[in-house]
Amino acid sequence: GFFTASGSLGAMAGAWLVKTYTPVVGSLGMLNYSAVPHLLLLGCFLLTIRRSRGVAAGLKTVSSREREDRATSSTASLVAATPFRPDSGLALFREYRFLPWLLILVSLIQLLVSLTDFTLNRFVETAFSSLDTRTTYLASVYLQINIIAFFLQFVVMAPALKWYGVFPTHFTIPALLTAGFVVLLLYPQVALAGMLFVFLKASDYSILRGAREVLYLPVSLEAKYKAKSIIDVYVYRAAKVLSSFLILLLRSLQGDLVLIVNLVLIAASSLWCLVIPVLKRRWGEISPPGSPP
Repeated sequence: GFFTASGSLGAMAGAWLVKTYTPVVGSLGMLNYSAVPHLLLLGCFLLTIRRSRGVAAGLKTVSSREREDRATSSTASLVAATPFRPDSGLALFREYRFLPWLLILVSLIQLLVSLTDFTLNRFVETAFSSLDTRTTYLASVYLQINIIAFFLQFVVMAPALKWYGVFPTHFTIPALLTAGFVVLLLYPQVALAGMLFVFLKASDYSILRGAREVLYLPVSLEAKYKAKSIIDVYVYRAAKVLSSFLILLLRSLQGDLVLIVNLVLIAASSLWCLVIPVLKRRWGEISPPGSPP
């Protein structure tokens, strides 16, 4: 929507500024100039709080009858009617048997993102000795990611999910990544590592996110707000943390670190491909007739 597009445009602008002005003021200089957008962000935050107080004051004038009508038509009624149980969100994973596989899918994606990012940075450190050159290159990578993600989200995603299918889309991306990681294993080049990282991150920001959201359509409102929060918040962050620990573990091993990480990438993307048919079968158990494949 509009807010997602605004975020993509802001990310593009930031990456373009770093790419353009790092050769002029240097990496440390750009770090100092980053105080400007931080101050702007702080100002917007304070203005938002001030405006929200005015909205809250206006809501106090709404009659009690109107408030009751709004409460019955909102998720607040669901929360009020449901007794609090600490394990209620986890219980939904037993009710909807596709959710554990979706959890595994999200974990694998974040593992791949972290390891591909690490691999790219290792290649960049080897290829470019200058800090400013590395900063400029990585800024251009993130500029490409956000441009492609913006295009995929607003042009490609809807037709792809409608005509190509949700699960074929889920399968095609890891299949292409697996092939790319195999090529990277045979021909380790910084340009290829950058292309794989751009493809993975841009897809994660756009098509993959939309394809995951579609899977929540047949579930109950409770599952949308509880199980989805567990996966999108806790599992997402936990996968990032575990990926960092895995990188530290791999760094302690003897041998070619890039080669070892690349083998893990091939294994993880292959496992992603194997998860999709199981996820499709479990999701088909609760999806209504005529749901997209």
